Amino acid sequence: MKRKTMLEAMKKAVLRDLVKNPLLLLLVTLVESKNKETGEITVYIRFDVEVPRGCGDISRCRFSVKVLGDKLPISEEALEQTDYVVTFQNLEISYIDDSGNVYFKADAFSIKKEG
Repeated sequence: MKRKTMLEAMKKAVLRDLVKNPLLLLLVTLVESKNKETGEITVYIRFDVEVPRGCGDISRCRFSVKVLGDKLPISEEALEQTDYVVTFQNLEISYIDDSGNVYFKADAFSIKKEG
């Protein structure tokens, strides 16, 4: 039986807190990434988000979430005019690098005007 590590427990706790409330949508970008080994190109949407105030230790934390897709769900002009929130389905931590940067991915998303 494999023992649970402290890192696994912390990841689970952070994810549990992140999915409690919609996240403030800051920026949406379409990104093309080329696999160095296979040359295959993957297109995904990068959501830059912020945890709203009132969420304890993670309040105001900013991070990016990667979701596979090839079409922007909202225009840059719409984001400049109105505030939006986003929720993610199956949000997970995909990678933590040696510098402590945390990378997220999700299967799907939904966007709504805030308020």
